[in-house]
Amino acid sequence: MYLPAETSCADCGLELKEFSRDIREEIEFYPARFFKRQIIKVNCSCPKCNKVVSGNTPSPVIAGSQMGAGFFAHLITSRFCDHLPYYRQSQMYEREGIIIPDKTLSNYAQNLVLLLEPVAKQIKQSLLSLDYLQVDETSLQVLEKEQTHTGRLWVLNDPREKLSYFEYHDSRSQEASDSFLSGFSGALQSDAYVTYDKHLGLSIGCLAHARRKFVEASKLAPKDCKNIVQLIASLYGIEKELTKLTTKLKPEAWFQERLTVRQEQSVPILNQLKDYLVKIKDSYLIADHPMTKAINYMLTRYDTFCSYTTHGKYQIDNNDIERVIRPIAIGRKNWLFAGSHQAAKINAVMMTVVQTCRQLKINPQKYLADVLPKLASHKTTSLKGLTPMDWSTGK
Repeated sequence: MYLPAETSCADCGLELKEFSRDIREEIEFYPARFFKRQIIKVNCSCPKCNKVVSGNTPSPVIAGSQMGAGFFAHLITSRFCDHLPYYRQSQMYEREGIIIPDKTLSNYAQNLVLLLEPVAKQIKQSLLSLDYLQVDETSLQVLEKEQTHTGRLWVLNDPREKLSYFEYHDSRSQEASDSFLSGFSGALQSDAYVTYDKHLGLSIGCLAHARRKFVEASKLAPKDCKNIVQLIASLYGIEKELTKLTTKLKPEAWFQERLTVRQEQSVPILNQLKDYLVKIKDSYLIADHPMTKAINYMLTRYDTFCSYTTHGKYQIDNNDIERVIRPIAIGRKNWLFAGSHQAAKINAVMMTVVQTCRQLKINPQKYLADVLPKLASHKTTSLKGLTPMDWSTGK
């Protein structure tokens, strides 16, 4: 509150009286603060029979560590949500007068992953029980014997329940794909990478990938690419109009309406698109021509690009999972590589928890600060209420 410097009138000498206030609001910011919190356990005994009773104190998140749950939640959120390498976090803490080497921060993460791994596994089990998922993978550089090895983060995503699961494998092989998808037999939407061909369930293509290939070839075949892209745009136009109904209809009713409209409007356009591709195919015979690759990409698996029209729950493309993966690309620019294969597995667990929180509109900092002490408690026998799915609904 800012008062006038004078308390009396300069002209007549009478005491000044307040008649109004001008109020201006500002949003301010205080940098993160470190503080010590004492956790006091009171022990009592009966003076007659010497029976001892003690208060129940929360378990330390990491035994022997002086750091609290809020600090560890901030460590994980900063690293896997804001993509700050440990050495940068160490520098930030040093500015506040707290010396924590980046190696120590990395060791903390290795301990924290033991607590969060069961949560990640529960998320995977929830995903595997569904009948429709999206799948993709992205590269991750891993330091191995002073050389970098290109490993892979494989990702499962449910665009309806907003769950995502990351798993690290050291290759992009069929074996890695089979291991990752083991236990899932439902409809699988992918970018048509060859390892997914052995999946026994329904395969669903990604029209965004197909469209992208024709956009890339447009300089060499402008007329044909324009016609194809326009047809695909018509399909997306139908989806855009259907999305507007989500606020008016319940999910099951919306799925049914989506299916009906797709069968009536989208299927004829898809048939028209296929006829056009077959018609122009012989005009592009050079194997390395971008147009040849784009046409073959669609025609060899055309049924998968039409599969999304067989049920209202399926998406037209894989864009949802690509948005889930995008933070990995941002992170790579900051921390460059994982220090080991074990560190890469830690990344996968942490990304699973953080990204699922973000998709469910949960603040990862608040979630982790709440559940980490509970997960560390030896009395914890169930994950009920501790996964982002339960925590978000307050169960």
